[in-house]
Amino acid sequence: MSTVNQKPWILGISGASGQQYAVSLLRHLLFLLDDLVLVISEDAKKIIMDECAHKDLGSDKDGWIHFLVNDSYPGVYSLTQIGERYRGQTKKCRLTLVWNHEMFSSVASGSFRTSGMVVVPASLATLGKLAQGITDNVLLRASEVCLKENRSLILVPRETPLSLSALENLLQLKKAGAQILPAMPAFYHRPQVVEDIVEFISGKICNLMDLNHRALAAWEP
Repeated sequence: MSTVNQKPWILGISGASGQQYAVSLLRHLLFLLDDLVLVISEDAKKIIMDECAHKDLGSDKDGWIHFLVNDSYPGVYSLTQIGERYRGQTKKCRLTLVWNHEMFSSVASGSFRTSGMVVVPASLATLGKLAQGITDNVLLRASEVCLKENRSLILVPRETPLSLSALENLLQLKKAGAQILPAMPAFYHRPQVVEDIVEFISGKICNLMDLNHRALAAWEP
Protein backbone atom coordinates (compact mmCIF):
# COMPACT_ATOMS: atom_id res chain seq x y z
CA MET A 1 0.00 0.00 0.00
CA SER A 2 1.06 3.57 -0.63
CA THR A 3 2.08 5.84 2.22
CA VAL A 4 1.14 9.08 0.49
CA ASN A 5 -0.74 10.01 -2.63
CA GLN A 6 0.41 12.73 -5.02
CA LYS A 7 -3.02 13.64 -6.37
CA PRO A 8 -5.46 14.98 -3.77
CA TRP A 9 -8.34 13.05 -2.31
CA ILE A 10 -11.71 14.59 -1.54
CA LEU A 11 -13.48 13.88 1.74
CA GLY A 12 -17.19 14.66 1.59
CA ILE A 13 -19.29 14.83 4.76
CA SER A 14 -23.05 14.76 4.27
CA GLY A 15 -25.90 15.15 6.73
CA ALA A 16 -26.29 11.89 8.61
CA SER A 17 -25.60 10.72 12.13
CA GLY A 18 -22.20 9.15 12.64
CA GLN A 19 -20.02 12.19 12.02
CA GLN A 20 -17.41 10.49 14.23
CA TYR A 21 -16.46 8.33 11.24
CA ALA A 22 -15.64 11.41 9.18
CA VAL A 23 -13.66 13.12 11.94
CA SER A 24 -11.65 9.97 12.67
CA LEU A 25 -10.85 9.42 8.99
CA LEU A 26 -9.89 13.07 8.54
CA ARG A 27 -7.37 12.90 11.35
CA HIS A 28 -5.74 9.79 9.91
CA LEU A 29 -5.59 11.24 6.40
CA LEU A 30 -3.65 14.24 7.68
CA PHE A 31 -0.75 11.85 8.30
CA LEU A 32 -1.24 9.81 5.11
CA LEU A 33 -1.84 12.29 2.29
CA ASP A 34 -0.12 15.27 0.75
CA ASP A 35 -3.32 17.05 -0.21
CA LEU A 36 -6.92 16.73 0.99
CA VAL A 37 -10.03 18.69 0.04
CA LEU A 38 -12.84 18.67 2.59
CA VAL A 39 -16.45 19.30 1.51
CA ILE A 40 -19.06 19.69 4.26
CA SER A 41 -22.80 19.98 3.63
CA GLU A 42 -24.97 22.39 5.61
CA ASP A 43 -26.86 19.51 7.22
CA ALA A 44 -23.57 17.88 8.22
CA LYS A 45 -22.51 21.09 9.98
CA LYS A 46 -25.73 21.07 11.99
CA ILE A 47 -25.39 17.40 12.95
CA ILE A 48 -21.73 17.81 13.92
CA MET A 49 -22.68 20.64 16.26
CA ASP A 50 -25.61 18.64 17.67
CA GLU A 51 -23.67 15.41 18.25
CA CYS A 52 -20.86 17.09 20.15
CA ALA A 53 -22.81 19.94 21.81
CA HIS A 54 -20.39 22.50 20.40
CA LYS A 55 -21.10 26.13 19.66
CA ASP A 56 -22.13 27.02 16.12
CA LEU A 57 -19.06 27.96 14.08
CA GLY A 58 -21.09 29.41 11.21
CA SER A 59 -19.05 29.78 8.01
CA ASP A 60 -15.67 30.36 9.63
CA LYS A 61 -13.48 27.97 7.63
CA ASP A 62 -10.43 28.35 9.84
CA GLY A 63 -12.58 27.74 12.91
CA TRP A 64 -14.08 24.59 11.40
CA ILE A 65 -10.69 23.21 10.38
CA HIS A 66 -9.28 23.81 13.84
CA PHE A 67 -12.31 22.22 15.48
CA LEU A 68 -12.35 19.09 13.31
CA VAL A 69 -8.59 18.61 13.48
CA ASN A 70 -7.64 19.63 16.99
CA ASP A 71 -10.60 19.85 19.33
CA SER A 72 -12.02 16.96 21.32
CA TYR A 73 -14.85 15.08 19.66
CA PRO A 74 -16.89 12.36 21.41
CA GLY A 75 -15.99 8.87 20.22
CA VAL A 76 -12.89 9.93 18.27
CA TYR A 77 -9.22 9.67 19.21
CA SER A 78 -7.44 13.02 19.35
CA LEU A 79 -4.98 14.12 16.69
CA THR A 80 -2.17 13.68 19.22
CA GLN A 81 -3.20 10.10 19.98
CA ILE A 82 -3.42 9.24 16.30
CA GLY A 83 -0.19 11.07 15.52
CA GLU A 84 1.72 8.89 17.99
CA ARG A 85 1.11 5.95 15.64
CA TYR A 86 2.68 7.79 12.69
CA ARG A 87 5.98 8.76 14.25
CA GLY A 88 8.63 9.26 11.61
CA GLN A 89 6.21 10.55 9.00
CA THR A 90 7.52 13.82 7.61
CA LYS A 91 4.79 14.58 5.08
CA LYS A 92 2.33 17.29 6.00
CA CYS A 93 -1.09 17.34 4.41
CA ARG A 94 -2.51 20.50 2.90
CA LEU A 95 -6.16 20.69 3.96
CA THR A 96 -8.61 22.81 1.97
CA LEU A 97 -12.22 23.32 3.10
CA VAL A 98 -14.95 23.89 0.51
CA TRP A 99 -18.55 24.69 1.42
CA ASN A 100 -21.24 22.70 -0.35
CA HIS A 101 -22.70 25.72 -2.14
CA GLU A 102 -19.41 26.83 -3.73
CA MET A 103 -20.21 25.36 -7.13
CA PHE A 104 -17.39 27.22 -8.86
CA SER A 105 -14.73 25.53 -6.75
CA SER A 106 -12.14 23.44 -8.54
CA VAL A 107 -13.39 20.10 -7.17
CA ALA A 108 -16.63 20.54 -9.12
CA SER A 109 -14.72 20.18 -12.39
CA GLY A 110 -13.46 17.03 -14.07
CA SER A 111 -10.30 18.89 -15.04
CA PHE A 112 -9.32 18.98 -11.35
CA ARG A 113 -7.46 15.70 -11.14
CA THR A 114 -7.87 13.70 -7.96
CA SER A 115 -7.20 10.20 -6.70
CA GLY A 116 -10.85 9.89 -5.77
CA MET A 117 -13.40 10.75 -3.12
CA VAL A 118 -14.86 9.36 0.10
CA VAL A 119 -18.33 10.36 1.31
CA VAL A 120 -18.71 9.55 5.01
CA PRO A 121 -21.28 9.45 6.38
CA ALA A 122 -23.26 9.23 3.16
CA SER A 123 -26.87 10.19 3.83
CA LEU A 124 -29.67 8.39 1.99
CA ALA A 125 -30.69 11.71 0.44
CA THR A 126 -27.18 12.12 -0.96
CA LEU A 127 -27.14 8.55 -2.27
CA GLY A 128 -30.58 8.93 -3.83
CA LYS A 129 -29.69 12.13 -5.66
CA LEU A 130 -26.37 10.74 -6.85
CA ALA A 131 -28.01 7.55 -8.13
CA GLN A 132 -30.38 9.69 -10.20
CA GLY A 133 -27.66 11.98 -11.53
CA ILE A 134 -28.77 15.05 -9.55
CA THR A 135 -25.72 17.19 -8.81
CA ASP A 136 -27.00 20.42 -7.28
CA ASN A 137 -24.18 20.92 -4.77
CA VAL A 138 -20.42 20.50 -4.61
CA LEU A 139 -20.46 17.17 -2.80
CA LEU A 140 -22.77 15.59 -5.37
CA ARG A 141 -20.97 17.17 -8.32
CA ALA A 142 -17.56 16.01 -7.09
CA SER A 143 -18.95 12.50 -6.58
CA GLU A 144 -20.42 12.48 -10.08
CA VAL A 145 -17.07 13.63 -11.48
CA CYS A 146 -15.42 10.59 -9.91
CA LEU A 147 -17.95 8.30 -11.55
CA LYS A 148 -17.69 9.86 -15.00
CA GLU A 149 -13.90 10.03 -14.87
CA ASN A 150 -13.60 6.44 -13.54
CA ARG A 151 -11.97 7.57 -10.32
CA SER A 152 -12.38 5.91 -6.97
CA LEU A 153 -15.60 6.80 -5.16
CA ILE A 154 -16.15 5.29 -1.71
CA LEU A 155 -19.61 5.73 -0.19
CA VAL A 156 -20.15 5.02 3.50
CA PRO A 157 -23.87 4.86 4.36
CA ARG A 158 -24.78 4.61 8.03
CA GLU A 159 -28.59 4.39 7.96
CA THR A 160 -30.37 1.28 9.22
CA PRO A 161 -32.65 -0.42 8.37
CA LEU A 162 -32.57 0.19 4.62
CA SER A 163 -35.67 0.67 2.52
CA LEU A 164 -36.12 -0.91 -0.90
CA SER A 165 -35.44 2.42 -2.60
CA ALA A 166 -32.21 2.86 -0.62
CA LEU A 167 -31.05 -0.64 -1.59
CA GLU A 168 -31.89 0.01 -5.24
CA ASN A 169 -29.96 3.29 -5.14
CA LEU A 170 -26.94 1.54 -3.65
CA LEU A 171 -27.12 -1.14 -6.33
CA GLN A 172 -27.32 1.54 -9.03
CA LEU A 173 -24.27 3.31 -7.61
CA LYS A 174 -22.33 0.06 -7.37
CA LYS A 175 -23.09 -0.62 -11.03
CA ALA A 176 -21.91 2.90 -11.85
CA GLY A 177 -18.52 2.16 -10.30
CA ALA A 178 -18.78 3.30 -6.68
CA GLN A 179 -17.51 1.20 -3.80
CA ILE A 180 -20.09 0.76 -1.05
CA LEU A 181 -18.71 0.47 2.48
CA PRO A 182 -21.55 0.47 5.04
CA ALA A 183 -20.54 1.64 8.49
CA MET A 184 -20.82 -1.86 9.97
CA PRO A 185 -18.14 -2.25 12.63
CA ALA A 186 -16.83 -5.68 13.56
CA PHE A 187 -15.72 -6.85 16.99
CA TYR A 188 -12.96 -9.36 16.26
CA HIS A 189 -10.40 -6.72 17.22
CA ARG A 190 -11.93 -6.65 20.72
CA PRO A 191 -12.75 -2.93 20.95
CA GLN A 192 -12.38 -1.50 24.44
CA VAL A 193 -13.96 1.92 23.86
CA VAL A 194 -16.23 3.60 21.31
CA GLU A 195 -13.16 5.12 19.65
CA ASP A 196 -11.97 1.63 18.68
CA ILE A 197 -15.28 0.89 16.97
CA VAL A 198 -15.06 4.14 15.00
CA GLU A 199 -11.42 3.42 14.11
CA PHE A 200 -12.40 0.11 12.54
CA ILE A 201 -14.40 1.90 9.86
CA SER A 202 -11.59 4.41 9.28
CA GLY A 203 -9.22 1.50 8.71
CA LYS A 204 -11.57 -0.16 6.24
CA ILE A 205 -11.86 3.07 4.28
CA CYS A 206 -8.08 3.53 4.25
CA ASN A 207 -7.76 -0.01 2.90
CA LEU A 208 -9.94 0.89 -0.09
CA MET A 209 -7.88 4.06 -0.55
CA ASP A 210 -4.76 1.84 -0.68
CA LEU A 211 -3.07 3.68 2.17
CA ASN A 212 -0.58 2.26 4.65
CA HIS A 213 -2.55 3.36 7.68
CA ARG A 214 -2.40 2.78 11.43
CA ALA A 215 -6.13 2.61 12.11
CA LEU A 216 -7.73 -0.46 13.66
CA ALA A 217 -9.01 -2.77 10.94
CA ALA A 218 -6.67 -5.73 10.54
CA TRP A 219 -7.73 -9.18 11.69
CA GLU A 220 -5.09 -11.10 13.59
CA PRO A 221 -5.82 -14.74 14.50
